[in-house]
Amino acid sequence: MTIGSTDWADIVLRTNRVSSVEQAAKVLCDVQWLFGFRAYYVFDRPKASGLAFEESHRFSNLTDLFLSRLKATVPDFEDKIFIDSLSRLMPVPWFMEEYSKRAMLSDAAVKLFTESRLTMGVNFPGFGLWDKIRIVGFAGARKRPERDELDQLNLLMIQMHERLSLVFRPQDNTETTMTSLEKQVLHAVSEGNRVAHVAGNLGLSTRTVQYLMNSICRKLDASSVEHAVASALRQGLIY
Repeated sequence: MTIGSTDWADIVLRTNRVSSVEQAAKVLCDVQWLFGFRAYYVFDRPKASGLAFEESHRFSNLTDLFLSRLKATVPDFEDKIFIDSLSRLMPVPWFMEEYSKRAMLSDAAVKLFTESRLTMGVNFPGFGLWDKIRIVGFAGARKRPERDELDQLNLLMIQMHERLSLVFRPQDNTETTMTSLEKQVLHAVSEGNRVAHVAGNLGLSTRTVQYLMNSICRKLDASSVEHAVASALRQGLIY
């Protein structure tokens, strides 16, 4: 799928300015439309303990009827989605056909998703953001996403995760607080590793690592990666 440069630039700009759930919902809805999905969803939960389904469901444009049927059909749905996604750093595509073949969901659950034309999707796990673990995802009935599409979406959702952390935790200063993934990248770079090596070790694309390095420099008000490393060492952000 080819996304127009004007549309993409507008989405990126608006994502960087998200300061409310309403703004986030509008951006996610537009991203959903641009990439041919039918729905978006945002789930989160504390790192230390589980939550009931209603508590872990932050917001989405999935219908109330679908969500109520989902809860009845797959009571441990939130556990499945978190367990399947949060051990990974890259986007996590899912396909109902594969879930069915591997008997990961009941026939009733597969039927629910299929009838709702939600036969595939992609989850974007949060990267160690403060006291919450979060998934932003999209679902629909489109073809398997191409690598470039996943890279585009991943870069955008990294920023969305950060903006959502500010929305839900306004006391957090996201301009100066680095995520755990950013710290991993910076620590690897401080040891002299090149972008490609860092990307390979963390299971990320080089494009994502470069984006994270730019974000780190912005947060530390650094003019270069070397400057960022020196600043982080001074502040005790990495060792």
